[in-house]
Order: sequence, then structure tokens, then C-alpha cells
Amino acid sequence: MPTGLAAIPPAAILREIERRRARAANLQSERNRLLRRLQSLDARMAAYGGVAASGRARSGGRARNAVSLKDALAAALKGKRMSIAEGMEAVRRAGYRTNAASFRIMVTIALGDKKVFTRVERGVYTAK
Repeated sequence: MPTGLAAIPPAAILREIERRRARAANLQSERNRLLRRLQSLDARMAAYGGVAASGRARSGGRARNAVSLKDALAAALKGKRMSIAEGMEAVRRAGYRTNAASFRIMVTIALGDKKVFTRVERGVYTAK
């Protein structure tokens, strides 16, 4: 007596394949309909000045900046004393873009470069 897939008649296997193909086609049609609706909503949002999502599950990609974080911090701290939080805010105000959840850690690491920054006191830095 055959077991597993060999026990199923070929006609039944072909029917199942055809059923799955039909279901996939239905899902593709539904997906296309939803995409058209999403495009319509994006256009309506844009008309009101909103920003439409990219259609991906994640938010925008990696932020790109003209200068490195270290250079942006050096410019912001030149002649000033700032805490890490103040440095973070200063580079953001200067136009540095980031999506990083760990931006504070990135700033702390950058401020650790003794060639560019001087630690004035605990948590307070200045640029050389």
C-alpha cells in the first residue's frame, strides 16, 4: 500500500494545484485593487500637504547627510560647552538627519574622539 504523496491520486493533486493557482490569482487581483486605493489615498493626502508612505512596511531608508556626525558635532561645539543631549539637539537644528534609535550612543561615541573633542567635565564636551 503506497504512503504519503504516492497515496493521493494524480487527478486530486492536479485539482489542488489548480485550486491554489486560482486562489493566487484572486489574491493578486485583491492586491492590485488595494494598491490602486492606496495610490488614490496618497494623492488625496498630497493634495492636503501630507506626505504619503512609500508603501513599504518600514519607514524611510537611511538618512543621508552632507557632513559626518563628527564634523557636525565639531561645528556645533566650536567655542561652546555642551552636554551630550545639547549636542544632539544642536546637530539636529543644524540640519543633521537621522532615523537612528541609538542616536545618543552614536553622539557619545563621536565625542569620544580625543583628536577632535575635549571632555570639559563629566558629560560636557567642547571642540578643539
